[in-house]
Amino acid sequence: EGDSRIAIERILSAAEGKELSWIEIVPENHNPIYYLAEKVFFDNVINDPVFLYPPYHRDKLCTFILRYFLDPDPPESGALFHGPRETYKSTIVQAAIVWLLLRWKHLFNKDVRMVLRHHKEDMASLAIINLKAKFMLHSWLRAVWPDACPDFDDRKWGTQTAFSLAWVVPGTIREPSVMGVGLTASQTGLHNDFTFNDDLVTEDHKKSKVVRDDAKARYA
Repeated sequence: EGDSRIAIERILSAAEGKELSWIEIVPENHNPIYYLAEKVFFDNVINDPVFLYPPYHRDKLCTFILRYFLDPDPPESGALFHGPRETYKSTIVQAAIVWLLLRWKHLFNKDVRMVLRHHKEDMASLAIINLKAKFMLHSWLRAVWPDACPDFDDRKWGTQTAFSLAWVVPGTIREPSVMGVGLTASQTGLHNDFTFNDDLVTEDHKKSKVVRDDAKARYA
């Protein structure tokens, strides 16, 4: 069974009068990033290994990301993941972004600022539009985290490349909650708490050593 089904069953048992500790309610292999991926990004195909494969997505990829961000002094300044096409690396990145946005606000009352960088700005824009749609339209996010979500179908909320969650008080931070940028975009004068680089290497890198060297110098 999936993480979400087990968690729901245990929470219902606790609600029926069975005294359970938090560690007993939450499955031992629970990972909040994987849980969000399953709940929000793959909710229509839960437990289908074609889309989500726990030994890879939960136990390898999401577990490393979770431990990295929970480590107060990680030994590395970042992490690089290689994987075949269509293994949903970009989707897991988006789930991690959602988790960080929600976690920091819930635990520390801090509005974190994210940069999501792709090779081309139009690729970053597609990712931002997808993330915006989750907060605007996804029933689970709107039910569990309503204060983070904008008014339904608010056409003025965010742009094609950036948005701030609804609970951000205007004027308290200059940067948006999430900003999507291209590989060569300048961030001079901007501040962010976390940066995710996704698909920085494309077909262009195979054709041009200049492009490869530029990407390496900037982000290796």
